[in-house]
Amino acid sequence: MSRRVIFFDHAGTPGGGQLSAARLLPLLQEVEPIALYLTGGSVAEQMRESGIRTTVLEPTGDFSTAALFRYARTAAQYLRTVDPSVPVVAMSTAAAQVLALVPRGRRPRLLRLSEDMQRYQQRGIKSLAYFRLIFPRFDGFLSNSEWTSSTIPASLRTIPVRLAYPLSGVQRTAQRSTPVLEEPTVRIACFSRAARWKGLDLAIDAVGRLTSGDRPVQLTIFGGEAQSEPDYAAELRQTAQRSGAEVVFAGHVDDVLTAMQDVDIVIMPSRLPEPFGQVTVQSLAAGCLTVVSAHGGSLEIVEDQRTGLTFPPDDASGLHRVLAAALNDSRTASSVAEAGCSSASRFTDAALARDFESAMLALLS
Repeated sequence: MSRRVIFFDHAGTPGGGQLSAARLLPLLQEVEPIALYLTGGSVAEQMRESGIRTTVLEPTGDFSTAALFRYARTAAQYLRTVDPSVPVVAMSTAAAQVLALVPRGRRPRLLRLSEDMQRYQQRGIKSLAYFRLIFPRFDGFLSNSEWTSSTIPASLRTIPVRLAYPLSGVQRTAQRSTPVLEEPTVRIACFSRAARWKGLDLAIDAVGRLTSGDRPVQLTIFGGEAQSEPDYAAELRQTAQRSGAEVVFAGHVDDVLTAMQDVDIVIMPSRLPEPFGQVTVQSLAAGCLTVVSAHGGSLEIVEDQRTGLTFPPDDASGLHRVLAAALNDSRTASSVAEAGCSSASRFTDAALARDFESAMLALLS
């Protein structure tokens, strides 16, 4: 009989972490996963339909931090019905806040780390709660990148950490019908919501400087309105008009990998470090020339000049130079894209699910 593990999240509504978990849990082979949500949503239903034992503690209503103590009582009541040797993995910081309020007992607890922990040191009195009352109540951390691990403060370094990249959404690497940069028009794309830290204006600026050549260049920005910043989205359209570049705002796309088949270059111009970079892996797997800001987890995925290209963060001029060099030497750019596609095989969902499970069991042992 496989070992049972509870995967606890604050909400069953669609989000990056929730959707990744919905793909992850059915792939686990050595443990019997139990999905536990505070509040419901379509992802919780999707988990149940996939055959995972799923419980929603409060099926009606949305998650609210104002109800943390009520959630803690409800979670404690549920956990009392489960063998105390069954471990629980908090899949979000919000879930960790609730779990920290539940009496400790003997149940092993792990926390999924998915973002820069230094951010929590900049929240005034809340920082004391995070670093003295919440994070220390876990027996181990599952970090979504080496970079995320590096942000753990010294006060928490006694807690063991294991690397466990999140799922990428990639099942296999793609076979392109033609190499990148062979079409008359250079097709460049960003796949991101309109948030300033994502740096989409840098991409528009850099591509605008490329349009003075004889070869037409088109930049397409894929991204829906969810979690976007309306003022920044409006600013991007104004920036595009001033730049003189051909910029298409394509909105949300369901099948990112298929959309990437019609793209030569994918840019991830994030101003702040990406903890992991799902789009980066997808771009590599699709055989695109992948260009990323040189910081964060992206540097664990892309090796400059070998599997992709990097440029200094928040530097539109640096990005322009990288793009111009790629267009001037399309043969080398195509070779880099092919090497990047081969490297993406280590980031398929099946491989990452095995790694996640191994890391989790190592902490629990």
